[in-house]
Amino acid sequence: MRRHHLIAFCSMLLLCAACGGDQSPGRIAFNLALPQFESIDTAGRMFEGWALVSGQPVSTGQFVLDASVTPKRVTSVDGATLYGTTASASFGPANTGLGTSFPFITLATGFFIAVEPAGANDGVPGDVLMAADMNATGCVLTAAGVATGAVNWALGDWTSASGVVTLMTPTNGASTNASGVWFINGASTDAGIITPGLSIPTPTGAWRVQGWVRNSGATPNTFSTGQFTSAVRPDNDAQSTPTRGSLNIGPMVPGQDFINAVANTTPALDLASGTWSVEVTVEPAVDNSMAPFPLLLLSATIPTTAVNASGETAANVPLIATAALPQLTMNAASATSAAFTGSLPADLGGASAGELALWVMLPTALQPALLGRLRVAGPLVTCPATGSLLGTPSNFAVNSLSTGLGSGFPDPTQAVLVFLTVEAQGGPLPASFGATGVQPSAATLLSGNAVAGVATLTVAGLSAQGGIGLANFSAVAGACILAAPTAVLAPAAPAVDRNGIWFVDFTTRAPTLVLPALPAGWVYEGWVRNSSTGALYSTGKFRSGFAADEDATTWPGSGTGGILGATTSSGYAAPGQDFLTALTATSPGATSPALPQFTDGAWITLVTLEPNGTVPTAPSPWVVLTGSLPLSTNTTSPALLNMAAQLPGGTLSW
Repeated sequence: MRRHHLIAFCSMLLLCAACGGDQSPGRIAFNLALPQFESIDTAGRMFEGWALVSGQPVSTGQFVLDASVTPKRVTSVDGATLYGTTASASFGPANTGLGTSFPFITLATGFFIAVEPAGANDGVPGDVLMAADMNATGCVLTAAGVATGAVNWALGDWTSASGVVTLMTPTNGASTNASGVWFINGASTDAGIITPGLSIPTPTGAWRVQGWVRNSGATPNTFSTGQFTSAVRPDNDAQSTPTRGSLNIGPMVPGQDFINAVANTTPALDLASGTWSVEVTVEPAVDNSMAPFPLLLLSATIPTTAVNASGETAANVPLIATAALPQLTMNAASATSAAFTGSLPADLGGASAGELALWVMLPTALQPALLGRLRVAGPLVTCPATGSLLGTPSNFAVNSLSTGLGSGFPDPTQAVLVFLTVEAQGGPLPASFGATGVQPSAATLLSGNAVAGVATLTVAGLSAQGGIGLANFSAVAGACILAAPTAVLAPAAPAVDRNGIWFVDFTTRAPTLVLPALPAGWVYEGWVRNSSTGALYSTGKFRSGFAADEDATTWPGSGTGGILGATTSSGYAAPGQDFLTALTATSPGATSPALPQFTDGAWITLVTLEPNGTVPTAPSPWVVLTGSLPLSTNTTSPALLNMAAQLPGGTLSW
């Protein structure tokens, strides 16, 4: 769609009326109008303006919106400073408290507004909501941003997004079809061909798309169908959601079956009982199990002395690095077979937890070729495509027959690169889903260069040279403490630090984890494990040891306050978790229904854009598609309504 159409239909413009070319630069205030923020729910959202000066983003101040008055008030995060209203708010070096850190706005080449995580104060922009270039004659800022220039990120152009949904339960069979929602064109399923039901752009930056179903009847409920970035790939909980059936993970598109009722019954934990250990693993970003991925980096037994007799934090718990990580050596003696020795990662957890795939890059090829799919089950390695026994995790082989690839088996003696990925159950995707041939996932686990049919595959791979690989974990280190910074204690009440675990230092409360940056297909995750009962609980996923993890603001087992050393009520600015509250069926976001009847006419579907790293229990205000669910199963819904015109915008001037 042409840009002037985008402006006319979406009303998402930010007119930056620049000063004349002869004006000298200065730290002057500017006015920001956000009229469309008036009609969307911004509760709990923190925003930050950023000016691009000399190619670097410089903050113009954080702000929140107060909906208790009309128009909404625009204030500092703590509410102490009133910048104005959504009709007009003023930001400058004095009222933001930034002083000489406030940018020379007249020298800015771009400007954008980002959605920031709670408590963020690291000088790094969050997820960009709208953006534009600035010049001497003005600029237009939209949620679509701009394709070139100083600023080239924002939400993307969603004005052409479209879609349909179908009610079906592929993970449990047809008898329960009224209890599943999938973004599929239902007319295609009769012939056994799956046609994706969504036509959407790839979300930009760190944004993710999320599907929802909402009951507008007498019992209002909203349930997530999962987050995703592509209409032709499974969503992020396809493997791990406990609400689905056991036959498979469903088609390779976003959607959800609600076969099983699920209540999160995580109890309040006493982590100083002497039976708990702590672990840090690397996990596929599109997680393939609710259990830890078998790539353990750090671990330790938590001693009873981690808290004192008063229940207060008493000492660091040093973490120990894993001695050996998976690695493989390939020896290919012919064009139709390859042998591997070394150590594959352990069992991923059964068929529904995903599988591994081997790939080679040939000298003249433009994309990798599949060498074979693998599944580790205890002491055996099999090919899920054929059921063939390939060997053991320390010694196995693949060939054109055992993999089922036949004449499509690539010549491993000609390979220049070999790598191993983690794939969803049933993957890699066939070409009918829009790929050119089969495509590997972004979760590369092992990789290495190959010469004359010989290759050594390691976790670090070629990452040090900027090539394909996970990361070099040889220098990982860290420590943790037992502490409960979100607890609210009555006067003279005993401390409850035994109910929380955080990867910070005992003395300084500074983050302790020393971990390399991960590529896009992976995240870190913390765990606590009980050696006596076998209980296992996640402490949250994260990409950096120096920032809060993904569920810092959404975990319902936390307390509601903060204590000395905490930076926000969500805990320290580091990964960790408080297990203060037993989660029951009434906890927010902790339950999913069994067999809801989506055909009763009371349900609608929503497709929203969500900042990466959030696990919301309700849809964000950035809705791009919505519509009613069909009244019968295996039929396509009416076309979903494009809501891009309601994405926010505003006006900036000085």
